[in-house]
Amino acid sequence: MTDDYQQSSEWAQQHRESLTTRHTHEDVLTDREFELLLEACSSLPEPKDPQTRFVCLAAGRLGLRAGEIAHFHAEWLDWDRMLLRIPQHEPCECGYCRRQATQETTHNEELTHEEAMEARWHPKTVASARSIPIDLSLRLELCLERFTNQYEAFPRSRSAVNRRVTAAAEAADIDGRVYPHAL
Repeated sequence: MTDDYQQSSEWAQQHRESLTTRHTHEDVLTDREFELLLEACSSLPEPKDPQTRFVCLAAGRLGLRAGEIAHFHAEWLDWDRMLLRIPQHEPCECGYCRRQATQETTHNEELTHEEAMEARWHPKTVASARSIPIDLSLRLELCLERFTNQYEAFPRSRSAVNRRVTAAAEAADIDGRVYPHAL
């Protein structure tokens, strides 16, 4: 009886915590805050300025996740069709992918590190491999054009994506939690 009561009590506690957990939709910026965030990108020193603007627009207007932004390559852009195509798989050797592969091998004894690395990089879900229209706004088109003229791929790590958004939020003096997924 004590075990059943303890399990029930633990479930009730988890349920109460889930009701009080913050969700991303609670942190979404208003249109005004997003415009202030974009303005703040210009105040950041090089090379943060174009990188941060790219990160903010890719997350906020195209809906890319931080991992997708960090693994972005210029060849994902189809300028003829005005699409950004996120592939199902992209070979990668970055630190983030190496850590993810190590974690996968820790939980799957039959998987070697080399096999796990061959499967890297991939979007979070199967449905995340998608085509996104990029002709939504001239500002977005110009940002992508300027970014890809300067960079073939996003030149930093996945954690840099978060740091760029944080820097812009601080420069814009936006209160609250600001991170890529909330854009």
